[in-house]
Order: sequence, then structure tokens, then C-alpha cells
Amino acid sequence: MEGSSGRQRVDWKAIADYDCELPKKEERKQIGYFLKQIDDKIANNNNLNRTLEFIIQTLFQSWFVDFEPVKAKIAAKQQGGDPQLLAMMAISGKSKDELKQFSVERFNELAMIASLFPDELIESPLGKIPFGWKAEPIGELSENKAKTFDFRNKKDVVFLNTGDVLNGKILHNNISSIEILPGQAKKAIEKDDILFSEIRPINRRFAYVSKDLKDHVVSTKFMVIKSNGKLDSRLVYINLKQDSTIQLFNTLAESRSGTFPQITFDTIKHILWVVPEHKVQNCFLKRIMPIINRQELLEKETDKLSLIRDTLIPNLMSKELINNEG
Repeated sequence: MEGSSGRQRVDWKAIADYDCELPKKEERKQIGYFLKQIDDKIANNNNLNRTLEFIIQTLFQSWFVDFEPVKAKIAAKQQGGDPQLLAMMAISGKSKDELKQFSVERFNELAMIASLFPDELIESPLGKIPFGWKAEPIGELSENKAKTFDFRNKKDVVFLNTGDVLNGKILHNNISSIEILPGQAKKAIEKDDILFSEIRPINRRFAYVSKDLKDHVVSTKFMVIKSNGKLDSRLVYINLKQDSTIQLFNTLAESRSGTFPQITFDTIKHILWVVPEHKVQNCFLKRIMPIINRQELLEKETDKLSLIRDTLIPNLMSKELINNEG
């Protein structure tokens, strides 16, 4: 050991001269092939999940940001065309001839969706938005819950700090004794809550609570955001994780004095979002929920594969499995 900084460091030569036993070449090939199959499946799952997220974001952008079905109807009216047909083309991304190839059921479903969109844009504090839709502040669409976790009759819980969620994913499910919890472990969460870290929004520490997590307690540094029903909780979440929203939140955080960039619900509650009519919200949810369910299944499979890989590596390298093969 050496070093004058007060910390002990291992001399490189001691590591370089250390002998370690490796499996034979053929065994190493088998180990590498086996682990590669797991890694490839994990990579494929991650790629597919990114594609599914792109589909959701593209649909959200088309309907609720660019208002493409509404603008298609307006253009058709101005040009003497069929507003319903052009809206169907905008929603599906298909040409008129391609729409003719749809089954009757699929065509009628698309026509029903197109009928939900108005054919007029009106002025609002956010600029022009579809007729019948509203521009409302976050604080009138949701609340920051402050429900305290009930520790009575509890010995162990799962504690989530701000570093334990990332870009929509809860990173662990580890149980901790309540006796060793930090002071900020106080907030309870419920299904359909949204966790959003107050610290450095640019780090994307947020997640949607898609199931009951009654044994989870989260840090007071999380906003626990709950929809009040005007805007569905899934749409609140999609709005929150938009790049434009993250950038705005981060700008607000950096403009505040303090040890580090931070926001509170009071900081963001005045920000306006577009609120579609409920029939449009419900139609959007019907289209994206199968995609979201598929994403969650892929994430579960990836987590299991990662656990299998990390558990097997020591055994494979010690040749326990290879020697017992067959």
C-alpha cells in the first residue's frame, strides 16, 4: 500500500503479478456464448422499449402538440375536401388509397376517432388550441400529495430515494429495516401517483407508480403528483417527461438560489398545459395502454435476465455449471 493523501492505494505491480485461474479456452467460449445470448436479449428488449416509447411520443405530439387531425380538417374545409377523410389520413399516416385497403371494422374505428376532433382552432394563453379544449395550469390539474407513510406495525419497508428512480424506472425493490432509514424517508405512495424529484430535473429522476406499492416509502425530495381527473394521470405523466417540460423545469431550478438546482410544486404549478376533451383523452389511452403494458412486460423480463446473468457469472467462471453439464 502507498500514498500520502491519507488513503491507501494498491500498487499496480502487486495486481499485475497476481495469478488468477481461468477456465480452459473451450470453456471460456461456452461461457461467453451463453452470456452473450442473455446480453443480446436484454439489448433487444431495450431497443424495442425505446421504439415503443417513440410510438407513444409521436402519437402524443401529433394529437396534443401539433394538433394534426384538427389541422387536417381545417385544411379540407378550406380546400373543399372531406374533413373526416383527411383527419383519418392524419391519424393513421396512410394515404387515401391505403385507407381503402382497411377492413370495415378498422376503417370504422378510425372514422370514429377522427370524428372526436374538432375542425377549428381557438385562441388561448398557449396560442391556438382545438375548439372545446382548454389551457389550464398544472396546479389545477394535479396536486402534490403530502401523505405521510404509516410506520405502525412495520419492521421493514422499501425506501426510494431520488437516485433510485431514473427516466421512468424504479431501480430496486430492496427491503430495509425502518430503524436505519434516513430522516427524509417519510412519504407514502399509491397506484397512479407520479414520482418526480425536486433536485436537478435535468437528471430525469421520475417514475409512474403503475401498481400498489403499500410497503414503499419515498424521500421528501420527491414531489408525489396526483391527477385530479381533469387530465388523466397518464397524460399528466407524459406531459411531465416531455423534453420541453424537463428543460423548463431545469431552467426554473437553476434560477433559484440554493445549494443545488431545485424546484417545488409551487414553482411549477402555474405552467399551462393543453387539456383535451375527455373523449379524446380516453381514445388516446385506449391506443397507448397496450403499448405501455408491453413496455412493462419487457422491463420485467429484462430485470429477470439481468438477475440471472449476474447470478450465473460467478458460477460459470468457477466452472460449477460446466463441470456438471449433462
